[in-house]
Amino acid sequence: MWLEKFPSAETLFLASDLSDHYPALVKFFEANKYGPKPFKFFDMWSTDASFLHVVANVQYAKAQEQLLRLQVEIQTRPYEIYLYKAEERAIADYKLWKHRAQSFMIQKTKEDWLNLGKPPPMAWEDTCKQKNKGGLGLKNCSLWNTVAVAKHLWYILEDKRCLRVKWIHELYVKGESIWDCAKSTNTAWY
Repeated sequence: MWLEKFPSAETLFLASDLSDHYPALVKFFEANKYGPKPFKFFDMWSTDASFLHVVANVQYAKAQEQLLRLQVEIQTRPYEIYLYKAEERAIADYKLWKHRAQSFMIQKTKEDWLNLGKPPPMAWEDTCKQKNKGGLGLKNCSLWNTVAVAKHLWYILEDKRCLRVKWIHELYVKGESIWDCAKSTNTAWY
């Protein structure tokens, strides 16, 4: 009974001199609480440049995993209405974390460009995709540039009425054939 009421108590029986009674010294300790220790956040991690990026990516991955798990569960149990509501919440959570991750990357790219002069990376193959496939709807930029230069050259060769073409003929071509005139690499029209 004593151990049930005070499981963390300790008793020390001392020696007796003349009496048949032994003095007892009882120590009561705080009961040990077993379970998870309280979370301690060490602020030093937040000073690392990649801290927010890592946290955002972990949350984004968790939201994506939760959404995929719910979608698989819906496939196996399509009549469970609560799964559809959970999927709606998971989609909203996924979109939120995706937006946060993208916003962070955009902000980081801007900071790198302003502070370090580092140009932002461009994935032209993704940019040139059709809009319905996630791109910006741009065409092949190299091909379009070639076409634009060819059209510009066509105007110089054929259309003498345009003010820009007249200016190029007066300043650079000077009555010669465009193929024979001296070409400088620092001209705006070449």
